[in-house]
Amino acid sequence: MGRTTYTPQQRQQVLILGKEPGATAASVARQTGIPARTVREWFANAEKEEQQPDNVTSLMEQRERAQQLLNETPSAKIRQLRNHFTAQQFELLQQHAKDLSGLRARQLKAVVDNDPQMTRAVASAILALLKAQEAERLMYDIKPGTEADIMRGGMNRQK
Repeated sequence: MGRTTYTPQQRQQVLILGKEPGATAASVARQTGIPARTVREWFANAEKEEQQPDNVTSLMEQRERAQQLLNETPSAKIRQLRNHFTAQQFELLQQHAKDLSGLRARQLKAVVDNDPQMTRAVASAILALLKAQEAERLMYDIKPGTEADIMRGGMNRQK
């Protein structure tokens, strides 16, 4: 004698009928043609499932909540500010390199063209740019020799 398998729809129908007022396992079994023992097992399993608290959250919800709490900590705020400051330093140094590269290319062209007036003008512009860059480095607290670290850190910032 083999074991009879029931569909999830049949199980659901039995559970719905069992919730009606005055319904018993025997009465539901008579209505559906499913053995009373099976109906009682389904009722017991459904009762166990219902006893789980409503506040149980999924693993993803717990992970999202933990990440949100982590982002709200003071150290996370400091890290975000530090990353923002490093990003500004990184962008500033990139701009410095681009500006200086452009002026050096102009100076090289002036030397190649044998234009002493343009060579002096570009040299003055380079000197002014270097002084301005030095002032910006002081403002952003970029110490000599740390440019490479900032450039590396700027490219590898934590989110």
